[in-house]
Amino acid sequence: MFLHTYGVHCDNVLRIEPLLEARNFGDKGPSNILFEFASNYISQNQGKLYKTGIPPLQAVFRVLMRDMDLGSVDRSSTFGKLDPASDSFCNFSMAFLRYLMKDPSEDSDREFCVERLEHLSVPLDIDFPHNFMKRVLGVENPKGEGIHILKALTEISPVFDFQTIHFFIRFNCSRLFTTSNGYLGIGPRGMLPGDQICVIDTYATPLVLRRVDSHYSLVGVCFVLGLSEGEPVEMVKNKLLEVQEFQIH
Repeated sequence: MFLHTYGVHCDNVLRIEPLLEARNFGDKGPSNILFEFASNYISQNQGKLYKTGIPPLQAVFRVLMRDMDLGSVDRSSTFGKLDPASDSFCNFSMAFLRYLMKDPSEDSDREFCVERLEHLSVPLDIDFPHNFMKRVLGVENPKGEGIHILKALTEISPVFDFQTIHFFIRFNCSRLFTTSNGYLGIGPRGMLPGDQICVIDTYATPLVLRRVDSHYSLVGVCFVLGLSEGEPVEMVKNKLLEVQEFQIH
């Protein structure tokens, strides 16, 4: 295959994580891979917001879900976009936290869960509802919803949301990655550090391209929070990115 087109080089892949797939059991199971990634990312970005102005933990969650609301389907039978103000976002993000507290090698006890929440900067204490809303939902001054949130997380619910995330993650067979400019994304299993994140003409979804001599090789498509909703077009208009020629073999 040969494609001659134009587009923009948005960023470079800096670091990739182990595959999120069903056969990664034990210490390197999907829940542990995600927990290590999330806790390290939060630790490295204490007191900072993500590139789009949202809390780091919310950014990890939205990348994992590719910003899709699995509980919402529009008229074209596609998933809607996650909305932090919706009940669906609250439920799925709570299920996401419960997934990160799951130990694949044994049943997770309360002490294990509390320790993991500490690492995620959402300690399970009297201020947990406030911290959850601030660090996950991005709400600075929660009013009244705190009791509902604490009850929903500590009980065995929402089961459906938890199972949905569980299967969505385990059978995704993708890699989480970070870029040189601080973006988070999820992409194909064959990607490597140094690969380029590009958007080409007439195709809004970012691609992972690899430079090979004088041309590029297509590694696959990816989702990058902050680059997958048409942002590169505005960046070109603001002269932050330049259009260039691509020869993809």
